[in-house]
Amino acid sequence: MSSQTAASQPKASTGLELFKTFAGVVTSSVQYLMPANKDFHLTRIVDAVMELKDVTGVDKYLYLDPKFPVNAAPRKNTPFKEAIVFCIGGGNYAEMHNIMEYARRVQTGGTGVPKQVIYGTTELLSPSQFLAQMASLSSKK
Repeated sequence: MSSQTAASQPKASTGLELFKTFAGVVTSSVQYLMPANKDFHLTRIVDAVMELKDVTGVDKYLYLDPKFPVNAAPRKNTPFKEAIVFCIGGGNYAEMHNIMEYARRVQTGGTGVPKQVIYGTTELLSPSQFLAQMASLSSKK
């Protein structure tokens, strides 16, 4: 009986080691499937505008600075500390959270000036509200 117990213990430890090895391979493989840049498109635009990065198309966004007259609003040459981002036509919680995370990351990362970003939208829908709105649109004919 003691020989059976001793024989089963190496199998258990070998099985455990095999499982640990497999789990390590899966974990390292999943890392390559995840995107390296987790910022949404809107967050990348906000970053480009606030940090004055030279990105194609960013110069076409509306820029308002209360310190300058409406007709003569020159671009600043120092990064912005504050921004108001407003989406017309609706927004979502994931986008809002992504922008809040960007402001927190830049502030604590020490890569720039502390940021304060206010996110606004004409309508902020949860996923279930969005699906209900789509269902009501499809039923109207």
